[in-house]
Amino acid sequence: MNTAKKLAVFEQLRAQSEALNLRELLALLPAGFAERSVRRWLSELEDEGRVAKSGRKRGTRYRALDSPESPRAGQGDTDRAALALEPFRFSPAAQAATAYVSRPIFQRAPVAYDAEWLATYEPNRTAYFQAGEAVRLAAEGRRAPVGDPAGTYAKRIYNRLLIDLAHHSSRLEGNTYSLLDTERLLVEG
Repeated sequence: MNTAKKLAVFEQLRAQSEALNLRELLALLPAGFAERSVRRWLSELEDEGRVAKSGRKRGTRYRALDSPESPRAGQGDTDRAALALEPFRFSPAAQAATAYVSRPIFQRAPVAYDAEWLATYEPNRTAYFQAGEAVRLAAEGRRAPVGDPAGTYAKRIYNRLLIDLAHHSSRLEGNTYSLLDTERLLVEG
């Protein structure tokens, strides 16, 4: 995905004082922006909550949600809105890794199997992880307290699914119970 072009579409919408349709937006963008890609980026920006879409079919119009005319901005929260709209905040190491992985395969140096690294391991004498890191990983991987009978974890998932299914299906029928009320109804009767 071309993030720079997607951000250019968003910035163009932010610069406008009123909502634009797709044709107007394409006319404002420089050459090299395909209509299909701009539609996809607008849909993604709408899903991210950065763009509001109104109308249908040919009457569809788009506007940036952080524009000065937007009801979300303007009440002293412009700094917060600007921070929320910064595209991505990754560490420099993560940015370098992402850039490396984004390159075509033929431009990346192959990584081979390191037999020497494995050969240095001696069972019950050495470890691949330091003691503190191994303890932390073991705690992260533990699903449930020790001593629960078999099937407890699956039963919890099943019960959660049953409550969610009952809540959402009854909501479709017009029920106004909250998720917590639905849980109480099923658990306590």
